[in-house]
Amino acid sequence: MRWRELWALLAIAGMSAIGALFLFLTGERAALLTYLLGSGLVMLGVMIHHRRWRMPLIGLLVVLGVAVTGVAITQKEMVHRSVDSTVHTIQNLDESVYGLNFMTAFAEFEAKPWTGIGTREFKAYCDTHLPAYKARYDAMGFDGAVIHPHNFYSGMLAEGGIFAFVIFVTMVLLLFAKMIGDSIRHGVPMQAYFGSAVLLTTFWPLQSTMEYFNGWTAAVIWTGVAWSMARARAA
Repeated sequence: MRWRELWALLAIAGMSAIGALFLFLTGERAALLTYLLGSGLVMLGVMIHHRRWRMPLIGLLVVLGVAVTGVAITQKEMVHRSVDSTVHTIQNLDESVYGLNFMTAFAEFEAKPWTGIGTREFKAYCDTHLPAYKARYDAMGFDGAVIHPHNFYSGMLAEGGIFAFVIFVTMVLLLFAKMIGDSIRHGVPMQAYFGSAVLLTTFWPLQSTMEYFNGWTAAVIWTGVAWSMARARAA
C-alpha cells in the first residue's frame, strides 16, 4: 500500500472515530446514529472499490471498536444517555415526544390531505384543532405542541399535503440519481458514497430533524447538498 493511500485510509478512519466519539460524549443520539450511518456507507464503498484496503481498514475498525468499548466501560453515564435511552425511546416510540410528533403530523395530514395545514402552522393547528394531542404535549411539559414536526417527510405531509410530499420525495430521489450518475460518469465511484453519505444523513426519513422552512436550517441542508452535487460534477 502506498504511503499516500495509507494516510488517506487513516484519515477516513480517524475522522470517523473522532466524530463518533464526540457525538457519543455530547449525548446527541440522533446525530450519532445518522453519523454512523454515513460513516458506514463510506467504509462500505472503500471495501468494495479498494480491495487492498479491506484488511487494513478492518484492522483499524477493530482497534477503534476496542477503544470505544473501553470508553463505554469507564463512562457508564454516557452509555446510559447515548445508548440505553436511545434503545428505550425506539422501543417505546409511541410514548415519546418523537412518536407524538409523528402521530400529530399524521392527524393534521388526515384533516387536510390535499392542501395541508400550511407552512409553519404545525403548533397552531394542533393547539386549536387537536385538543387530545395538545394535552399529551402539555403532560410532557411542553406549552402545547412543539413548533414543527421535527421530520421533513411528516412535515411535508402535514403542512403541504400529499402533493408537497410527493414532490419532496421526488426531489430527494432525483438528487441521489444525479449525484451518483455524475460520479460514475466521471470515473470516481467513491464520490457517490461520500455524496450519498451527506444526502442520506440529511434526508434519512426515520430521524428527528430541524425545520425545513427555516433559513438557518436551509443553510445547513443545502450547503451539504450543493457540495455533494458540485463535487460529483467536478470529479
